[in-house]
Amino acid sequence: MIDFILWYLLIQIIGAVGFILIFNLMPALPDRGYAFSKPFGLLITSYIFWMFTSLHVLQNNPGGIFAAFLVVLILAVWLFKRGKAAVWNWIKNNKKSIIVAEILFLFAFGLWAFMRAASPDIAGTEKPMEMAFINAILNSSTFPPFDPWLSGYAISYYYFGYVMVALLTSISGVLPTVAFNLAVSLWFAMTALGAYGVLYALLYYWRKNIGDGDKESNDLAVAWGWLAPFFILIVSNFEGFFQMLHHANLFWYTHADGSPYSPFWEWLNIKELNVAPTPPYSFYAGGPGWWFWRASRVVQDFQFNDPFFKNH
Repeated sequence: MIDFILWYLLIQIIGAVGFILIFNLMPALPDRGYAFSKPFGLLITSYIFWMFTSLHVLQNNPGGIFAAFLVVLILAVWLFKRGKAAVWNWIKNNKKSIIVAEILFLFAFGLWAFMRAASPDIAGTEKPMEMAFINAILNSSTFPPFDPWLSGYAISYYYFGYVMVALLTSISGVLPTVAFNLAVSLWFAMTALGAYGVLYALLYYWRKNIGDGDKESNDLAVAWGWLAPFFILIVSNFEGFFQMLHHANLFWYTHADGSPYSPFWEWLNIKELNVAPTPPYSFYAGGPGWWFWRASRVVQDFQFNDPFFKNH
């Protein structure tokens, strides 16, 4: 619980500084980029830290991280002094939007931290590799970090996302294994807040353009903006639902020779769902392969002479 609170406070500080930076970059958005201030602040701080550490100006340690954040903080203070009145006026006029956004962030962060606490194992798919990268970054004095598998060489793979995790891990002092699950939860929460911010902006201007005032547009956007994180992070795509239909043998037919066919599943053309299921049939979402993997890997290669092109 202490580790969770510590990370929450850290991302709030980084987000506050990030908001000052992003405020002038997104003047057209009704929230002035507030929904993206936390990931933006973390991104800018991490990039400066990564760049100067790669150039051997900074060391990969808490002191180097603080120095990078100090650069960002100085820039934010300078921008704030130039536009202090505009920032304070926006905050005073958008207290409800800020409170709702912060409630959403804290709820999403806490929810997924609770979920990860129930299943904290760093096992399956790419999690062990990710943990290896985080440990490699934490134990490297400079960048690029040491390769955890090939002694004497640097990681020859994109690793910047793990630098952001390692940065929070280093300055918070929590165990890397705990930080891994907190990072998963934090990414979940920042995604929820970012999705909310996009839908909030779309709804705000939609209602405003059809004649509602600023207050009415804002109230509707705040209320319905929660649908975005719900559909993106909870409902997600329909692959799981299709998996259930497929495993129940729905929309499959039989040729005279006994071979199965399905115009629907052939048209949908999701790998492993475009072949007939095997008995026993049920609505349990079982079947071949990793359904959660298939749900996020929708792009596949085709040849121009592929039957899929001929039939579509």
